[in-house]
Amino acid sequence: MLGLYDLLASGAPADRVLAWARGEAVDGLPRLSREEAEVLLDSWEWNARPGQLWTPGPEFITSYEAGRGWGKDRSATENLCAAACDPERWGGEALIVGVNPSQVKRDCLMGDGKSGLFPAAKRREKTGLGPGIRWQNWNDRMLQFEAPRGGGGGGLVVHWAASSDPKSVHGMSIGLAWFDEFGVMDHNKRDAQGNNTWEAAQPAIRQLPDPKIIITMT
Repeated sequence: MLGLYDLLASGAPADRVLAWARGEAVDGLPRLSREEAEVLLDSWEWNARPGQLWTPGPEFITSYEAGRGWGKDRSATENLCAAACDPERWGGEALIVGVNPSQVKRDCLMGDGKSGLFPAAKRREKTGLGPGIRWQNWNDRMLQFEAPRGGGGGGLVVHWAASSDPKSVHGMSIGLAWFDEFGVMDHNKRDAQGNNTWEAAQPAIRQLPDPKIIITMT
């Protein structure tokens, strides 16, 4: 799928591209229905800037390092929502790790209305671009997406944890993990085995044949 910046890079004038995306008739581009235009304008694949879309490759770790406002959290949450479209690829489970529980909830889960796992999943569910969140348990720090092909169960389960509590990542089997604000995590906080959160999570992540880690930091 070509995105907004692909069309702009091809030399198409910005005003014509944006008019077309709104559903207006533009020479040389297929006319979109109102419904198609609404989906397109809400699609991350359409709106993402160069470098923000993630396609899993042979690498184990992908690191987003950029200044504030670049869209690191938006990119990571959209990656998790895309992963929810294929939960089997990730062994059915993903993990978010932040600095502390408050930061995870504020930045990774709720966000600013655009970034954040909950608003991102809600947008995708509304436009039919991905499953919504079926349930969440704040005490156990986990949520589950709807099954992408229906049927209720079987959707991606997302756990969340924090560097302030290394044991919070114990006992998991994770196919995809997102470590947010990695540079300011409490890497000196250790569990009873002497591991910080990064070290404690590695056995849980490496159990699957092709797991991935996404790191975001300023």
